[in-house]
Amino acid sequence: MKISPEDTSGAPYFPADTYLALFHSAPDAVLVIESGKIIAVNPQAERLFGYPAHELIGNAIETLVPERFQGAHPRHRAAYVADPLPRPMGSGLELRGRHKNGSEFPVEISLSPLHHHERTLVSAAVRDVTDQKRAQDELRKARDGLEDRVRERTSELAAEIEERERSSEQLRRQAEMLSLVSEPIFAWHLERGIVFWNKAASDTYGHTEEEVIGRSPHELLATFHPEGMLSIRETLLKRGQWAGELVHTTRDRRTIPVESRMTLLTDPHGERLVIESCRDISGRQAAEERLRQSQKMEAVGQLTGGIAHDFNNLLTIILANLQLLDDELAPGSSSQQLATSATRAAVRGAELTRKLLVFARRQRLETQSLDVNELVSNMTTMLARTLGEHIRIDEVLTSNLPLVLADAGQLETALLNLAVNARDAMPHGGQLTIETSAVTITATADTLDGGVEPGSYIVIAVSDSGVGMSAEVAAKAFEPFFTTKDAGKGTGLGLSMVYGFVKQSGGYVSLQSELGHGTTVTLFLPQSTRVQARKLGSATDEEPRGSETILLVEDDEQVRRVTRTMLRGLGYQVVAAADAKMALQLLDANPQVKLLLTDVVLADGPSGPELAGEARQRRPDLKVLFVSGYVRDVAAINEQLQEDAHFLAKPFRKAELAEKVRLALDALVG
Repeated sequence: MKISPEDTSGAPYFPADTYLALFHSAPDAVLVIESGKIIAVNPQAERLFGYPAHELIGNAIETLVPERFQGAHPRHRAAYVADPLPRPMGSGLELRGRHKNGSEFPVEISLSPLHHHERTLVSAAVRDVTDQKRAQDELRKARDGLEDRVRERTSELAAEIEERERSSEQLRRQAEMLSLVSEPIFAWHLERGIVFWNKAASDTYGHTEEEVIGRSPHELLATFHPEGMLSIRETLLKRGQWAGELVHTTRDRRTIPVESRMTLLTDPHGERLVIESCRDISGRQAAEERLRQSQKMEAVGQLTGGIAHDFNNLLTIILANLQLLDDELAPGSSSQQLATSATRAAVRGAELTRKLLVFARRQRLETQSLDVNELVSNMTTMLARTLGEHIRIDEVLTSNLPLVLADAGQLETALLNLAVNARDAMPHGGQLTIETSAVTITATADTLDGGVEPGSYIVIAVSDSGVGMSAEVAAKAFEPFFTTKDAGKGTGLGLSMVYGFVKQSGGYVSLQSELGHGTTVTLFLPQSTRVQARKLGSATDEEPRGSETILLVEDDEQVRRVTRTMLRGLGYQVVAAADAKMALQLLDANPQVKLLLTDVVLADGPSGPELAGEARQRRPDLKVLFVSGYVRDVAAINEQLQEDAHFLAKPFRKAELAEKVRLALDALVG
């Protein structure tokens, strides 16, 4: 582009004061330094550092550097001047600026040498990234934060443009500095189209400066706004400025959401000029959507967890009474068959609530160090029988994997759910691939925005060659009770259980799918610090018995009554209480009590964990077994479980109660 008034080539004439307007409208603070002294600044630099221009010009650049770095800064400056190369914004250096009031703030800086005759100048574009870092911190903790919008004071810019003129050499340097700005900036006449187009605009949209001069920017970029471009033009003509969100289309037909700011100026020739700066906000919008999704899943989890808690108490009563009834009926009789059928239905209900609690992350996990490759290999034969001969299963297992820290039963169930979903997505057959690997995730903006905590993970990817999902279906895939299967062919809890299990395990789950190209669900589970896997013990169908005295504490009368009946049927002596106060009185009155069996959540007074702590103060040798269908105070119960207490999940069957009671009574205390 020609910028000299003497130009007779026929190229569009670009007035000198317009270059000055572009320099002052840059969204970043821009300073020009010569021999360590500041010789020029734009208004954004004044606002960023809190100094008026006359206090900055002539002073050392170290004025804007925190005091603790001022001693070393001249050496860094001299090293750069000795070998001046352009340094773009976002180089990864941790830099800080100093405000006039002494406060510090994080910045990103781009540097560019400018050679004028025998002088060497350095232009620096400075951006305050305080909001960006705060947003990243908020995303890591609460899943989001928003970047602050660029604020421009267009009235001041107009005044500056009218009051000052620069020489053609100064304007040329200012144009070079604008090319360093990392965000698209372009200027366009309402009548004659684009007259300026910076390098960032070329990089972002794919159109070169030569291609865009004279064209309408919003036709070129197929700009979209819900209220239409005519309304934006009317606002510009009426108010002289406009700010809002637009959608632009690049040369290769990609769409980019941008935050746009437009200022209308009138040049010395009376032509109306619009200066427009844009910022790509696609990353911010994606982060906002992830936060909304996370909040929705958390809210649904709270709801389902509460429902499961109440339902588990009902199922505990139903299951226990059915088993007690079964003991009274003649073997093989029609009545016993009815009781058995009802028991199976209650067990299915218990499995449903278990999945809900896993999704809600309220189910206590029995974590241990596992060999993932061994677990996957052991499941392959079972999966082959379950999925059918029309599904080919491939294992891609990375050798010498570190151990994973997870609940073996829940992990097997998660993989089974993923395999069954994959089978249903391949009704005419296909390939199921289970792949394992190890990965270490560092703290980068991308991983933090995605909800992945830095650390070492074992990765299990389950892929199918099935029909895939649309973007709308994939967005809801982890929600409980959401299913695309026909009525009666699925509960919609498979993927939600996987989601809850992985999140409660301290991991992360992702889903990639495309219609006609299959689906991949990837589990990231934390690595274990152990070097040897622990083996699960074998289950037994026997019902261990005993004669010790047990203190039973349960606030639901029916659950308390049926649990006491089952314990007595196993040979134990039982004293029962509805709350912690009564339980402590019974404990003092019955020194023969060997085991405290208490619900975690008690309606009145102290909770089960608080009761156990007080009881242990009085009776250090007392054994403890917690029972719950919904563990709200996870931290409190985990602290005691890590010592020597035990846990039984509601609803439970008689055999499970017998096994846990015996295990707790036989355990060593201390």
